[in-house]
Amino acid sequence: MTHGTLFRCSSLLLLAVTACSEPEQRQIIDADLIIENVDVIGMASDSVDEDQSVFLKDGIIVEIARSSQYRPTTGATVVDGTGKFLIPGLADMHVHVWADSELPLYVANGITLVRNMWGEPTTLAMRDRVESGEVMGPRIVTAGRLVDGDPPIWGKYSAVATSSDEARALMDDQRQEGFDFFKIYAGLSVDTFDGIAAYSSETGFPFAGHVPDAVPHEHALQSGISAIEHLTGWTKAARQTDSPYLTRQQESDSAKRWANNTRVAEQLKSGDLTLTDLFDLDETRRLARLAAANGVWHVPTLTVNKRILTSSRQAQAEFERPEMRFISPENRASWDPSSDFRLKNYTDEQLEASQIFFNWDLEVVRILHESGVPLLAGTDAPNPFVLHGFAIHEELQYLVDAGLSPYQALVAATRAPAEFLGELDEFGTIEVGKQADLVLLDANPLHDISATRQIAGVVLHGIWRPKSELDEILEGIAASFELPDDWFDGVDPLSGSGNLTVYDMSFDDMPTGAARSIIIDDDHGSKVLKIQERWRDGSDLKTGVYDIALSTETGVSGLDFTIDDGGARASVSVRVDGGNATLLVQQIDGVEKSQQLALPVDGLLLVPIGASMVALVPHLDVLAVAESIQLDVIVFDRFGLRLVQEVWTLSRNENAGEVKSFTGTGRRGNVESGMDLSYDTEGIVSFGVTNQFGTALSTRRD
Repeated sequence: MTHGTLFRCSSLLLLAVTACSEPEQRQIIDADLIIENVDVIGMASDSVDEDQSVFLKDGIIVEIARSSQYRPTTGATVVDGTGKFLIPGLADMHVHVWADSELPLYVANGITLVRNMWGEPTTLAMRDRVESGEVMGPRIVTAGRLVDGDPPIWGKYSAVATSSDEARALMDDQRQEGFDFFKIYAGLSVDTFDGIAAYSSETGFPFAGHVPDAVPHEHALQSGISAIEHLTGWTKAARQTDSPYLTRQQESDSAKRWANNTRVAEQLKSGDLTLTDLFDLDETRRLARLAAANGVWHVPTLTVNKRILTSSRQAQAEFERPEMRFISPENRASWDPSSDFRLKNYTDEQLEASQIFFNWDLEVVRILHESGVPLLAGTDAPNPFVLHGFAIHEELQYLVDAGLSPYQALVAATRAPAEFLGELDEFGTIEVGKQADLVLLDANPLHDISATRQIAGVVLHGIWRPKSELDEILEGIAASFELPDDWFDGVDPLSGSGNLTVYDMSFDDMPTGAARSIIIDDDHGSKVLKIQERWRDGSDLKTGVYDIALSTETGVSGLDFTIDDGGARASVSVRVDGGNATLLVQQIDGVEKSQQLALPVDGLLLVPIGASMVALVPHLDVLAVAESIQLDVIVFDRFGLRLVQEVWTLSRNENAGEVKSFTGTGRRGNVESGMDLSYDTEGIVSFGVTNQFGTALSTRRD
């Protein structure tokens, strides 16, 4: 090397060192939260952008840049994402949320949006609390009360439509109340289904749900239905003509159907039969192509399809899962297969054998995916052993088991929900200008989908929630399930003089609340019953207060009721006048509604809670032992804040000392519930209702 060459090389080295030592001119980006040095899985494609910094301001992504190209704003919260992976917030597109305390379970599992499949006025109020920031939870998109034919599978809790006109009226009500879509169920007729489809097209109010048993699958796929849940209709449509597998259409007797299909399941397991002996895969592909052509989304809910057949002996291990402590005792009790109305008549052997049919669900999802049918991840929590929030990770794994890549499974929980809702410009991918709902993971879910369980933290509406904070919130929920020493601690006492009576409230013998009551004389010499109820809804305590004007002629002549839902209040008034019962409601969300029903001749207005059954005493006292009475009644339904017509039939039993007791039924439409009532000279001793599912709700004097 010559002296000149050496000089030139030395000069270049000096320049390089000098350049590296000068302060870098890095861009300053105005942000209140920065996740730096993170690998971004933006979900616009299956690529990973390494060593990025994501800048958030006021809940919006304002910049994504290489970590070396920026300088953080003073005062910004900075999260170190080194070695971690950032994905959009997950969506669970089929859930049932009822209580505020359920919502953090979703956030803790990376879920920032849920699609709720059964809503009531209380759901709209919950949605408002989340949107205002009063409650930490995912965004809620919700249906109203599900709509079924008659008799409805879910009994008195469902709405019923037996004609297009009835369905249209229900759709109008739900749309005006602020629900996002209309959920249909299995018992609807073809004419009612078609009326719903036509009115949905006319009004733009989407409908989704189960393909009704009476509706041919090809017809449903061309109806304009926005989404089909649980793969309903596919088994019926794909069944081979000579298939040994029986659906309800071939055998309505469930005991015979289960006995037959258990034998089929055993033959599948042994290899004597294959899925193609049962189902026509070519027909499945043809219908899948039709679904894709018509843009019919599917929410397979593989998790519930898998877990719904859990046997009693398998349930023992399920109840030992550590996350089970975050589920309310009432939910856990209802998951016992031996008492579940859908399962209790079948043996463990039948349930476990039938689990092999889950392979058919996986095959249907594989065909749907290969045919271009858009899929959404949904779980159907909280069905048995489908845990709020936690179940989404199982659903993603089952989608992978069905043939989707980890990236495609993630699409079903991120980008696809945004596309389904027509809001891809707002969320669903990590891009500048979109909502800051994000999940920080400790591992790459594109390599192993189970990495979605390894959550380091969640950004919800632009607010960073580290795992430590989320864990602390969950432990608080678990602790809240402890029964209070005094249900009425902090509640103002009942006003008025009179003997105070206290009642215990229970759900299948599990304590769920308490009530206390007094009877006073008003200024007109009439009797007024004052009741306070305090009950647990998830981990939340709610308070209901009743002022009930008693009448010997109509049972109840007036009712004023308020419910305190975490500080928000709903109020109800009911009056009997001119042969009509009129209800006025101001819901928790401020929406007002009214209803009027004609009181049947010699009929009664009743409030079906323990102490208020004193209104029945004059009508029951005249009965001799073994004698019965049938009563046409209008009852106030606290669940739906509405009036409902029922027929009560009660028979008098032998006295137990001073206590007179009665048993019978209450019928609402075609749905019947069992009832029992007892009283003595001091008032009501007990009142219980056992619904058609075998669940007992009771109130007993302390």
